[in-house]
Amino acid sequence: MLLSRSDKQVNSLHVFKCFSHRPERKSEQPMCEEHEDEKINIYCLNCEMPTCSLCKVFGAHKDCQVAPLTNVYQRQKTELSDGIAVLVGSNDRVQGIVSQLEEACRTLEATQEGTEETVGWIVQMTNSKDTSRQQERN
Repeated sequence: MLLSRSDKQVNSLHVFKCFSHRPERKSEQPMCEEHEDEKINIYCLNCEMPTCSLCKVFGAHKDCQVAPLTNVYQRQKTELSDGIAVLVGSNDRVQGIVSQLEEACRTLEATQEGTEETVGWIVQMTNSKDTSRQQERN
C-alpha cells in the first residue's frame, strides 16, 4: 500500500512521538484538544482562535493563515490597554460634564429663587399700585 505524502508525515510524526520519551509535566500552557500532547502555540487568523502546530499542518487549520500566539497575545494586549486608556479618558470627560451639569442645576435653582423673589416683589408693587389707584377713584 502506497502512502501519500501527508500520510507519511503523520506516520513519521506518530512514530517520533511514540519513541520520544518526554517526561510528563503539568504545564500552565493550554494543550490542544485534538492533539493531546501538543501545546497551543499559534493563533489562526482566519478562525480567530488559538491552535497547535499540528492543526495547522494536518488539521482543521491547514488552509488558514496563522501567527505565533505570543505575537497575537502582545498585539491584543496592546489593543486592550489602548482601549482601556480611551475609556478612562472618556470617563474623565463624562465626569467633567456631569460636574458642569450639576453646577448648572445649582445655578438655575439659585436663579429660580432670585427670580421668584423678584416676581413676588413686582406682583406686590403692581398690587399696591392697583390698590392706590382704586383708592384714588373712590
